Amino acid sequence: MRLKYALPLLSSAAAFMVVGLSLASAQPPERPTPPRVQVRPPGTAQPAEPTKQTPSGADQFQTGIEFEPIPPSTRVTFNLEDADLPDLVRLISSITGKRFILPGKTRSIKATVYAPTKVTVREAYNAFLSILEVNGMTVVPSGRYLKIQESANIENQPVSLYTGGSPTPSDDRYVTRLHRMTNISAEDASQLLGRFKSPSGSVTAYAPTNTLIITDTGRQIRRMLSILQSIDVPRTGEQVWIEPIHYADATEVAEKLREIFPDSSASSSGGSSGAAATPARRAATRAAARNSPAQASAATSAAPATVGSAAPARITSIIPEERTNSLIILATERAYLRILEMVRYLDVPLEGEGRIHVHYVQNGNAEDIASTLSSLIGGGSGSSSTPAGGAARRTPGAASPAAAAAAGDLFEGEIRVTTHEPTNALVITSSLHDYAALRRVIDKLDRPRRQVFIEAVVMELQVDRSSSLGLSFHGGFPDAATDGDLALFGFNAGSSIGFPANEESLTGMALGIRGPELEGITQSVGLSIPAFGIALNALASTGDANVLSTPHIIAMDNVQAEINVGQNVPLQTNGIAGGLSSLSGLAGLSGQTSSTSGLGALGGLTSLAGGLGGGVQRQDVGTIIRITPHINEHDEVRLEIEEEISEVGAAQGDLGVVPINRRTAKTEVMVRDQQTVVIGGLMRESVSRSETKIPILGDIPLLGALFRRQSTTRQKNNLLLFLTPYIIRDMRDLRAIYERKMRERQEFLDRYFVFGDHEYEPPVDYSRTRGLLLEMFNEMAELEAEAALAAALESQPPPEHVPRAPVGMIEREPGEREEGDVIIGPDGEEEVGGDVAELPQEAPPNDDVVVEEPE
Repeated sequence: MRLKYALPLLSSAAAFMVVGLSLASAQPPERPTPPRVQVRPPGTAQPAEPTKQTPSGADQFQTGIEFEPIPPSTRVTFNLEDADLPDLVRLISSITGKRFILPGKTRSIKATVYAPTKVTVREAYNAFLSILEVNGMTVVPSGRYLKIQESANIENQPVSLYTGGSPTPSDDRYVTRLHRMTNISAEDASQLLGRFKSPSGSVTAYAPTNTLIITDTGRQIRRMLSILQSIDVPRTGEQVWIEPIHYADATEVAEKLREIFPDSSASSSGGSSGAAATPARRAATRAAARNSPAQASAATSAAPATVGSAAPARITSIIPEERTNSLIILATERAYLRILEMVRYLDVPLEGEGRIHVHYVQNGNAEDIASTLSSLIGGGSGSSSTPAGGAARRTPGAASPAAAAAAGDLFEGEIRVTTHEPTNALVITSSLHDYAALRRVIDKLDRPRRQVFIEAVVMELQVDRSSSLGLSFHGGFPDAATDGDLALFGFNAGSSIGFPANEESLTGMALGIRGPELEGITQSVGLSIPAFGIALNALASTGDANVLSTPHIIAMDNVQAEINVGQNVPLQTNGIAGGLSSLSGLAGLSGQTSSTSGLGALGGLTSLAGGLGGGVQRQDVGTIIRITPHINEHDEVRLEIEEEISEVGAAQGDLGVVPINRRTAKTEVMVRDQQTVVIGGLMRESVSRSETKIPILGDIPLLGALFRRQSTTRQKNNLLLFLTPYIIRDMRDLRAIYERKMRERQEFLDRYFVFGDHEYEPPVDYSRTRGLLLEMFNEMAELEAEAALAAALESQPPPEHVPRAPVGMIEREPGEREEGDVIIGPDGEEEVGGDVAELPQEAPPNDDVVVEEPE
């Protein structure tokens, strides 16, 4: 019977679920989420009155806004690069389903997130809150929306409130937490926590209920609550002291103290004959500490014996505070004095530790040297960082454990190296011993780098020989029967028809004869053509070129140098030029095409050409030499050479194509100082012959010379590339090179010019030149500066560890003020007095909350 009624109900529920899912996919739901049931872990007392709990897990994202969130365990891809705030808010809203209000005037940020794997929705939202917190912003609930605004004055905004046993969120949202103190006063706790809050946070004490009102990020509040749980304990003589650590690391000192006092609950009786400590005795101890460290040590060592039997030496906890490099000590006064005595032996300065040294790099680059030193300090590729209130730390990067251990053996303390680019200086924070070790390395790296004067020689010899011999003739008569038609025959008729006006036929030796012009064809053809013509042309040309180019450049050791001597020439990218080729005789044979294309036997045109010009493109040509010298200790130079020689060739063809002749060489060579080396060369010889003739007739012995034309061209090229390095050891070598080049210039002027001598002699102020005496003065000035700095540091008294007053528990007469009886608060040191009433202890916040879905 039960199954009979259960099956329809189950089918109806399934139908409602399908409809609900379809509506959820169509639009965001506006209905409230079902209630959650909070299950407390076993052993936790049930509160007398139920308080409103802020759920964790999935409900953490709701913050009082009604929506159906994406399951927080859903993984999404969350990668950003230089994302603006509106884009970031839009992305988070689409992932979490939250509604945001973004003000019109907000600061501009660029957010970058790299996540190699997918992250959950909760992790993405926490990253979003962290981005806002870093940029001084946060989210504040406003009805059904989350308002993004500046985190300044956040205590005046309606942020989420957490009270009782509700867990504080562990993200970077700004929330308000109410925490009731049990064993210490809220004012004292407020002054203590004021040192640990974020810049935009606030800690307010409400004395009537001994409650703290803390407004800060959830992560920061959790940190402060953990400190309160350690110090808000029932006190049977225990008090809280804050002891700053000046030279050592607070965490390391705390570990050493725990090893020295392993049993925190151990106590020892002080005997029955001692009297209670009085303000006068503490004043005497402080006066002895001001007089000399030895008296302070004696006074404090005697203090535990006179505390009294009612004050056992008990140490509850020793908490290191890394941000201020201090110790938070919860113990009795007798135990505190023992701890302070041990701190005096542990917190001592090493010789010169933590001093700041500025070293000016003279020859190299400070950035390059700092990178090398950072790798040396970290045992590999790494970086350095400085904790607040402490010494600089070495942070190894990707170095192996063995390399990091080896680097740790080289130095005795923490080192930090930074650079100042405007002055090319290294700023080193280290001890004197470590600085001396680094200084030896710097001196070897910052050596004066030698230079090389490189003289290149390009020798090129060109020899051209060409010869041509040919005969051209034609004959013709008008055809009276056809009224204006022309009958024409001959070989290479363009030259004979244009003779003697054709400049090509007049080069070299030219012999020719020209008949009378034919009558009656000028109107029909448009040209005057002689009845016959014979032209003989013989030409032999010779061209020699001897090119000597000597570019030279000075280069720094291990630095590439480049010299470029050339020009930027215009080149035609596209063009059309030409005409009709000449015809040869009645056989219709083609003649040779020249720059003025002839019309052949058909018309005997001497010049008929047309063309269209194209665009102009510019090309760099000349001599380019790239050289990287490497000098060793034996005055040998290894040269990495790239040499390129390019020039514009002669135009070719009817289109006027201009070729670029380029010769390149790339090699490495090892030479000695002032040794000339041939790095490359080219020898080329080319012979070209061409012949133009009438078939069959041109092959007849002897008589065939009348029907052919021959030309021969012979070219020889010889190219050699030389390099000679000259190592520059000092300024005298530079002066010698300058004088040699000036002499070469004068010889060139005397040989080829008759102008007057125009010498160039740069002015020199000898009072500013660097000599031996100036070197001595500079060295003495550096030594005096180092001595003055050391004397100034030694004259400053080092900080000492003297007994301090506990936080909020100072015994003194009305109006009495003693040195050392201070409370460290957020605004510095201020007086605190009065008794604090004890209130019942409240259960600490419970973070282990299990959320159970309703059935």
